[in-house]
Amino acid sequence: MCDKSKETVKKLGEETGCLTAFAVKENNRGYFTHVYNDQYGLSDVSPLGQEFFLHQNASGQAILALLSDEKTEKIINDTGLETVTEYTIDNRDDLIGKINRVREKGYAIGVEERIERVASIGVNISDPKNDQIGAISINGPISQTTKEEFREKYVGPVINAADEIELRLSIEDSYSFSRLSKVVASYCS
Repeated sequence: MCDKSKETVKKLGEETGCLTAFAVKENNRGYFTHVYNDQYGLSDVSPLGQEFFLHQNASGQAILALLSDEKTEKIINDTGLETVTEYTIDNRDDLIGKINRVREKGYAIGVEERIERVASIGVNISDPKNDQIGAISINGPISQTTKEEFREKYVGPVINAADEIELRLSIEDSYSFSRLSKVVASYCS
């Protein structure tokens, strides 16, 4: 999944001029696996490979939206709702409400929830064949825009990027299966 997302993360960063990132869920935490266009030095605050709690940013909230209510409750119980800024969600009901809105809208938006003065939009990505889930996100300073302008300008491109990654995953899986079937058939005939 990570390899299939790198090109799209880079392309989204080039097209928008914003920082773009890809994160995966592992052991009830999120991990950023790659970042592009980090002109603001945000990876200094949240370095690649450093774990984060899923409730603390748009990428993690998008990932939580893919999970069942039971799995989400288990993660909340296991990890708690630790805050990193005054805007981090620290109330179970508020988080469940936000996750439900993410499920309805297809994206998560966060303002200053993990890093002060930074807004982000995250869209989840699933690869059910490999039992992996992740999210692509776009991030930028809120000093340059309002939350509504940020949403209007970037939700579409982030959703399109997520769709592109999921399509790439499904095509490769289909191609690999098709190619493997031909190889097996040639040996069996």
